Amino acid sequence: MRKDEFWQYLRYEVEYDERTCRSRVSNCLRVESFEGNLDTAFEQDGLKSLLSRLTYSVSDERLGNPPRHRVPIDGNIRNGTATLRNAVKLYGDFRNGVARERRSGDCRDGSLVSKRSVRQKRIPTTFPWPEWPQPDLGDSWRLARVLARYIRFLSPRIVEAVVRDNEAHRFEWYGALASCGVDPSLYLWDGSPCAFPGVRRYAGSKEIAQYRKVDGGLEAPRDVLSLDDNDYPKQLWSFVFRNAQFSKFGPEGYRLAHLADHKEHKNRMAEDLVVDDAVQVRVVPGLYTCPSNTAYVPASLLLPTDFNPWIRNLILRRAAELYSGCCNLFPPGFSVPSESLGGWGTSEFEWPECVGGLEYIEAFLRFRKNRMQKLIARAQTRDAAI
Repeated sequence: MRKDEFWQYLRYEVEYDERTCRSRVSNCLRVESFEGNLDTAFEQDGLKSLLSRLTYSVSDERLGNPPRHRVPIDGNIRNGTATLRNAVKLYGDFRNGVARERRSGDCRDGSLVSKRSVRQKRIPTTFPWPEWPQPDLGDSWRLARVLARYIRFLSPRIVEAVVRDNEAHRFEWYGALASCGVDPSLYLWDGSPCAFPGVRRYAGSKEIAQYRKVDGGLEAPRDVLSLDDNDYPKQLWSFVFRNAQFSKFGPEGYRLAHLADHKEHKNRMAEDLVVDDAVQVRVVPGLYTCPSNTAYVPASLLLPTDFNPWIRNLILRRAAELYSGCCNLFPPGFSVPSESLGGWGTSEFEWPECVGGLEYIEAFLRFRKNRMQKLIARAQTRDAAI
């Protein structure tokens, strides 16, 4: 295995962070230990036989079938196999000379394209910036010990109330979204806790202009009911604690953090979650207003939830523990990795009690029903005028 070249490919062409690069290289080395040299397998059949063995379906899991590969899995066999398969697929991409387009909008489905068609990120060779030390795993663990005590998750009972209300309106809203050109499965999957189906965060200068209505000549987006400026995810929180609409301010010293990515730009779902091979969609905008995908974090400690993969994974696993019993956090094909590094189990950290009660949940559900009716009517009027 061409370990060093593969790491460079992951870091500078696929643009994974360093921790993910190390993990994917480690995954491939582990596969080599039990299945043989990857380069030899590539020369034989382009890794097809190996990738076939590194397949373990939902049906295999349900029937309790043994895996077809020889790599020992400590934990969930399907999740562990999927992780190894994804790493080997990346090694195949490296050997085939392809790069994942992650910056422009030319490959919105996350497909692979030839290196020649992608503007490569140049590796600086002259006048480089100095390389300063980065926090290591131990530093991140100590930071997580402090951060965990202050993260505020909503009570699972609140999330459950939203899921029940979604089921009550499923037929009406599912059809309305589809009639407005919105894929309802990205918002209203089975057991979805999405608080405002059809609403997502704006992305890019054109959509910001559309949201702010500074350029009336731009065509309205056709894949959403409404764009938003990070207000809709906070409406439920505001009703729970204030019995009032969100009004541009939140709890003092705290900021709302989204746990799994909901935007296309620099989306990390493939790195943060286990994704089944059959899944074609790589962006789930419905996560934007899911209360199971948000938490309030102290503003002074917010950035680790964005840029530290170990801490991000820890918080995602904590959310899965809290909410898996009352909702499906993601559409079919996406799941939170079950394995964790030694010492990073959620039980190793001190978490506060979940916050919020059901006192004002009915007021919120009335508010969102009225808001959804307005958003749907506006989208239908907009589409009729086009």
